[in-house]
Amino acid sequence: GGRAGPRRVAAWIALGVTPIVAAALFFSASYADGDLAYDFRNAYLPAAEAVLAGESPYVDVDDPRLAAETAYVYPPPFAFALAPLTTLSVDAASTLMTLIGIALVAGALALLDVRDWRCYGAAFLWPPTLVGLNLGSSSVLLAFGCALAWRFRDRLWQSAAAIGLSVAVKLFVWPLLVWTLATR
Repeated sequence: GGRAGPRRVAAWIALGVTPIVAAALFFSASYADGDLAYDFRNAYLPAAEAVLAGESPYVDVDDPRLAAETAYVYPPPFAFALAPLTTLSVDAASTLMTLIGIALVAGALALLDVRDWRCYGAAFLWPPTLVGLNLGSSSVLLAFGCALAWRFRDRLWQSAAAIGLSVAVKLFVWPLLVWTLATR
């Protein structure tokens, strides 16, 4: 084996080390501020607690949480799916949600047969990925669901299940149903 050239070292630093350091700094700062998984802790987790208590996960139209964008506005099945996380402390559940999000991003890339490690580094440096993970938003779950639908596009039931679950999380992915029908 020869020595690693400067370009190879630069690639390792830029797309190997930098994403890990950036994510660690970003998430540790959010954790210290109590803002890690902000959407999850302020909207999703309270909705899961509400459905477990037999209450509506939705707020009234004049509730200030709507203006603050911390109200739960998703289909009810998503709140039910998150219910097991209510058994944990908010910090533990938020941390777990962030770790699950990281696994989902990597899993989505793997489902799409991405083999180049630099693509993983670039994906984790991409601001929408960092923000989605930091917020604990449903975006990474939807990316994984879309990757599943694509991976199993030739298998009706698997693709339909992936799309159906994605639509149950956020309705705006419903055009995937049309895509499935159009492409048969």
